[in-house]
Amino acid sequence: MLKFLFGIALILAIAWGIIWKEKVYLQEAFVNNYFKQIAEQNFATSFRLKTRGFPNRLDTQIENLNIVEKKNGGNLTIKSILLISLIYSHDQMILAIDPPIRLGLNDEILEVTNGKLKISIAETHAIRKPVFTFHGTDLYITLNTKDVITIKDLIIATRFSDSISPKNQEIFVKATGLHLTESEREKKNNLRNLNFNFNFKQLNNEFELNKIPFLDKVIFAQNSSISGTLKVINSNLNLPKDLESIKSLLGALKSFLKLQD
Repeated sequence: MLKFLFGIALILAIAWGIIWKEKVYLQEAFVNNYFKQIAEQNFATSFRLKTRGFPNRLDTQIENLNIVEKKNGGNLTIKSILLISLIYSHDQMILAIDPPIRLGLNDEILEVTNGKLKISIAETHAIRKPVFTFHGTDLYITLNTKDVITIKDLIIATRFSDSISPKNQEIFVKATGLHLTESEREKKNNLRNLNFNFNFKQLNNEFELNKIPFLDKVIFAQNSSISGTLKVINSNLNLPKDLESIKSLLGALKSFLKLQD
């Protein structure tokens, strides 16, 4: 009897191992195909993959990711992205990103040198659309190695409001402890809070954010009306000067990441 039970357990273990290997193949194929699609849009990509997590998880590590724009030479490098999913559920996917993250655009260099970044994508069954959440903590960002942005806590999240229409998408942005440090500006001075709504459709019309890889699938939904709320707590932002800089940066990001030539 004991041998019989041991044999059954061994067969089940082998079968589960085969299933896990198949899931690993599918998840790594998903990652490879995703970056292959990006490469087809005038980009060169390189990275290494390895997956752990047996028996119930799929932890696919994307190491030393490098994306280079062939036309203008812009480049994005990320040390590590950990793609986490459960072998028995495809409803949620988590990406844990390890700095440094470096984006070079012409003569501009944006780099996240420290902090923790996590992205969660969960599919809602009622409307079959993804809900996106980005959470960053203790972020330290440099612009051209001079100006420094520190953010204690940053949340960017989407949701679909069924109260109006299942196609009504809302984007919520909340930044706590957002400080810009320059030679002439002290972090402790002029701290203020900001809270206002914005029209995401107008931003999209100007910067074509829906054409950015990844954002096009998890934030933008076809024929959706998109509204947004921005809250900034405990910040030394100098408006409108800093918003003009952010606007310029968004334009540069669009030129690097957009899908079309």
